Amino acid sequence: MNNYQNISQLNPFIYNTPVRGEDFCNRDETIQTLLNDTVIGKSQGNVWIVGERQTGKTSLLRYMQLSHEDYNERVHIYGTNEKMKVAFIYMNCQTLKKPDDYYYKVYQSLNDFFDFKIKSQDDHYSSFIDALKKVYELKHYIVFLFDEFDAFIQKMINTNPEQVDAFLSELNNMSQAFSKIKGEPKTFSCVFAANYTLGELLKNINVSGSGLISEMIVLPFFTCDHIHELATRYLQNHSLSFSDSEIQFCYKITNGYPYLVQKLLSIMYDQKMLFPQVNDPYFEKIKHLFQLELESIIENWGNETMPPRTKHKMNDILDKFKITTSIDSNSDQFDVFICYNRKDWHSVETIAKKLVEKNLTTWVDQWNLRPGFIWQKELGHLIKTIKSAAIFIGKDKFGDWQEKEVLSFLDECSKREFPVILVFLEDSEETPDDLPPFLKNHTCVDFRIKNPDPTDNLIFGITGTKRNQGKQ
Repeated sequence: MNNYQNISQLNPFIYNTPVRGEDFCNRDETIQTLLNDTVIGKSQGNVWIVGERQTGKTSLLRYMQLSHEDYNERVHIYGTNEKMKVAFIYMNCQTLKKPDDYYYKVYQSLNDFFDFKIKSQDDHYSSFIDALKKVYELKHYIVFLFDEFDAFIQKMINTNPEQVDAFLSELNNMSQAFSKIKGEPKTFSCVFAANYTLGELLKNINVSGSGLISEMIVLPFFTCDHIHELATRYLQNHSLSFSDSEIQFCYKITNGYPYLVQKLLSIMYDQKMLFPQVNDPYFEKIKHLFQLELESIIENWGNETMPPRTKHKMNDILDKFKITTSIDSNSDQFDVFICYNRKDWHSVETIAKKLVEKNLTTWVDQWNLRPGFIWQKELGHLIKTIKSAAIFIGKDKFGDWQEKEVLSFLDECSKREFPVILVFLEDSEETPDDLPPFLKNHTCVDFRIKNPDPTDNLIFGITGTKRNQGKQ
């Protein structure tokens, strides 16, 4: 065995399975949010975790399962006097194709976990109900950790889209109150992990999924501090360490994308073992090797379907290396860009969530733009493909950057026609006559007027389709 092979075997950053145990880090805040939303808090609702490919969704769910196996705290079921023990059960949904597969998989998982020895019925839905009844008898509250749930929904959409609405409605009804047990309260919450939001999945079929999800969590990229913590933890039993300049280099090159961080740290580890001196040639060598790694990743990912936000983020990284084999950002588009004054965020967020519930892919900086990067560059990518823009106006009028965003969209609108919609919030004191000259010719939606429904009117402006009408 040569020296390089020996080094690679010792490299702590080479792993292809979910990160477990003490190696799992940087997600404490997300874990606490999950516990609050599904177990501890009053709502005990369902959570949808969305993240780019290989950002650690599976690792997070596996960690939740394994680290909470002995979760001894009994929780009150909201609205009742019931107090139950919590069990976290992981399921990968990638191979599921239809609701019957799902019901059997849940039955199997519960039967294995509790060792019920309940015989499966020919009707898998009945087996599923029997297993949940048994869980209730044992005074357990289940948190299902559904991995790759979007792959399952997508298969149903491709083969039998009519099933999707009925399935999601049934799942929603059960997670709200398990009526199959004499009207007793809910017995489980769900955590769904996916590359796509539910709105992105359902946007092309007449299904809303409304009510199923009480909270959506966007799994964030790593910060520079996160990368430092990760490197320190993985190198604690090794003879080398990374300097602050190396950590900053890693963050700058990868934008904190967890999968790429791991790849780059692996390259840095091998190179530093061979050439310990950190200098310009060292960094250039690392960049060259990482570029080759990126090109290999893009070759594997380039033809696969992925959300537009993932494509934008990957292309932002590829631009640093001037890699021309970029991921096509034009095959998918956001339905609407939300332009607003930050002082109006809470009002705007409520409306944006309603748009997501109606299956509109909605770009909001708070959800899609990573902190620490120049927003103008992201905007430059977006305005070339965005289908519409909604300009929100509240009591504080335009924000510092909002007017610049508006001008960018109006300039793009002059090149290719798409809706630029003015939206007056409930607390706005403006009238169309008060607007700047460049906006006065645009029609508006007014949330101060409740009839007709301003949300429906906004959706009409975005899609060109009125409520209860077919697609035009």
